[in-house]
Amino acid sequence: TRTVTEYTRREREERIAPASAEAAPAPEPKRHIYRQYVAPDYSLFRDYNDSVMVPQEEINRNSQAIEECLAGFKIDAEVVKVTCGATVTRYDLAIPGNVSVNTVVKRDEEIAMRLHASDGVNVYANRANGTVSVDVPNATSATVGLRSLLYAPEYVNSKPGSLMFVIGKDVEGKPVIGNIVKMKQLLVAGTTGSGKSVCLHSMLISLICKYSPEDLRLILIDPKGEFTIYEGLPHLMINEIISDAQKAVTALNWAIKEWNADTLSSSKRRVRACLRAISTNTTQTLPRTNRNCAKS
Repeated sequence: TRTVTEYTRREREERIAPASAEAAPAPEPKRHIYRQYVAPDYSLFRDYNDSVMVPQEEINRNSQAIEECLAGFKIDAEVVKVTCGATVTRYDLAIPGNVSVNTVVKRDEEIAMRLHASDGVNVYANRANGTVSVDVPNATSATVGLRSLLYAPEYVNSKPGSLMFVIGKDVEGKPVIGNIVKMKQLLVAGTTGSGKSVCLHSMLISLICKYSPEDLRLILIDPKGEFTIYEGLPHLMINEIISDAQKAVTALNWAIKEWNADTLSSSKRRVRACLRAISTNTTQTLPRTNRNCAKS
């Protein structure tokens, strides 16, 4: 009798145990604790002098050539401002109100020939100051160092939750800064030797100089082997620089899955917040319309 009773009790406990285990909530996963991240010191970067002095004689000669070239097409244009940048010099043209901007823009080839600019010129409408601008490449280009850009106020004093990066300076010497959070996709394209790799390196270095692995995680896919210097970076989500095509597909599919799960989770949180607000009567309800009055 005792053996039968113990067996019955043990069987009943085994039946009850799985039910209680299923009812118990799963423990929350422990959050990974990163070691204290020490950002690179800015003194490691070389300080460049990016100021360019274009001779006044060259500026006057180019201004006259541009005005004479457009005058040959019966366009009365005048150079009203010249801005010297690190790689190009911008000539701002004032044109009469009855002249179409496209009439001036499509004369870029003729202007390049007059200036003997082998790399061509860039002619565009400058809506900020109401002129047509002509970018002429400088005979000698200056190197814009990353160190001076890392001290830019827009980069240093960025808002919480942003992912700021720097890539260079514009013609007026203002830092060109972007925020990845506001970008769904970013395409870097250009001809061979135009600086695509330099642009990507500037983005990556400026990101890891400002953000720790708790704020920024990276997946680097590098079939050409240009990012091997980032091997062992603590920001890497995958502990290697991916060069294999199949591994790249797997990593991207995983990233898409995580993105969709995070988007769905955010939507559910917003719905629960709305339901809590409605249940606590924190929202005002619309007054009911009298149907009789509405029919009349």
